[in-house]
Formats: sequence, structure tokens, C-alpha cells
Amino acid sequence: PINGTGSSHSHSNGNGNVNISNNNVATSRTTRHAASKLEVLLFFFCGLGSSLCYIATLSSLVYFKAQYGNESYIYLNLAIYLPLLPVSIAQARYDQDVDRIVGSFNAYLCRGVVGFALSVVALMLIPQRYGLGWVCTLSALIGTSGAILQGILYQMSSFVSTCSTSSGHLKAAVAAGIQASALLCLAVSILTGFGSSASDTQHDLRRFNYVICIVETLISGLFFVLMGHSRRVHTAMLRRDSSLSLVDQFGLVTDGGDGGITEGDGAPLLLTEDLNVEGFYENERSNQAAVP
Repeated sequence: PINGTGSSHSHSNGNGNVNISNNNVATSRTTRHAASKLEVLLFFFCGLGSSLCYIATLSSLVYFKAQYGNESYIYLNLAIYLPLLPVSIAQARYDQDVDRIVGSFNAYLCRGVVGFALSVVALMLIPQRYGLGWVCTLSALIGTSGAILQGILYQMSSFVSTCSTSSGHLKAAVAAGIQASALLCLAVSILTGFGSSASDTQHDLRRFNYVICIVETLISGLFFVLMGHSRRVHTAMLRRDSSLSLVDQFGLVTDGGDGGITEGDGAPLLLTEDLNVEGFYENERSNQAAVP
């Protein structure tokens, strides 16, 4: 293992992996600071936005039951919550592969844009046509986008936390935001007068959904602020890319979460926060040049 003050060199063990021993690689421990209040608030509001649209759809069940019957309750819940499992499996399986190709920052930004855009568009389209199948199809899209957003936010809060001493604050902010969306939907429902009566019309639903879409659009802007102006987010993305690069070049294995690097047997090897990546590469080149 590489310690925080020593150095090391590496050599191939014959099977494509690299054994690292203490000798030549310079390492340095990055000073970590607590996440700022602004960053915690941004993660909170992004978490709120990840669940806002599907909670708004479920809060309209009184209207949908009056229009399509009691069975609409079951169909809408299935349409919204069923995508959570396949999306989670797909993210666990393919996210690292995509991140290697386009870079972590670009990948997470794209997922966020797709998630927020799908949520807004699908919620706006629900009142445009009549039919339970139409509503369930769009609800499935809203559930899928919510799953994408929650997945990336929990992942980001995990490996961004390694850049700060607030290890649990960002995850807690995301979780609190996901829960707080119900209160926001209640406030919008009271403001628009929708959802309390079976006599609500399609016009009432349209007004309610449009207000939610405006709020969701504003929250998506906060996501861009988080991605564009948080130094810890940028640092965490660079460290994640560095760890993935080490996996590709030296046969190491990452856990895919907090940027920690492990050997093939899963034993912790180092954290990217403790690795001077440039020093590692420079010493590797020096070692290779010294070999006759």
C-alpha cells in the first residue's frame, strides 16, 4: 500500500495487473474542508427536483380516480415506481463505462439534463390528452427520469463527500430534498385549488402541472449552478476520472463510488485524494526508462 508520506514503484506481476511497493511514487494528502452551506442547499434542492414531478403526479390521484376509476391508483403507482429497479441496475452496470468514454463531468451533466428535461416535458403533456394509457406512459417516463436523477445525486454526494469533511451532510441533504417535495406539492395544490375535489377539471390539472413544471425548471437551473460553480464537484469528477484511468492502465479495480482504489481481490489500495497522480505517472516513466 502507498502511505501518505512515502513513495513507491510498480511492476507487472505477469498477468496484466500491477504490484505497487513503497519506493518512488510521491503522494500527498489533500486538505479537506467542510462542504459549504450553499453546496448543501444545492444538493437539497436538486434532491427535491428529482422527486417533485412524480410526487405531483401521485398527488393528482383524486382527479385520476374520478376520471379513470379506482384501478388507476394501482396502474399509476406501478408506472412510476417500476422503473426504479431497472434504472438502478443499468446505472450500476454501465455508468463507469460511459464515464470512461466521455468523462465523469460530461456524463453526470448529461444525465441531469436528460432527467430534468424528461420530467418537465412528460408532466406538461399529461393534461394534453385523455386516456389512462396516455397518463401511465408519461408517468413511466417521469418515474424513469426521477430514478436517473436520484441515482446521479446519491452517487455525486458520495464521491463529492470525499473532498470534504462533511461526509454525511450531502447525502442527508439529497434524502431530505426527496422527502420535502411532498410539502412543495401540497403548497402548489393549495395555491391552485387543485386536488381536493373529484370535480376538478382538466384545466385545473393543467394549471397545477404547469406550476410544478415552472418550479422544476428553476430547480434544474440550480443543478447547473451546482455543476458549474462548485469546486468540490469539479475536483471529485477529476479524481473519479483519475481512478478510472488507473484502472485502465494498471489493472487496478475501483469500487465505483467514492473514488477509492482497490486491488483485484478487493483489498483497499489507496484513495485518489491521497495520490499525486502526476507524480505517479512521472515516476512510472522514469522507472521504465531505467530498465535496460
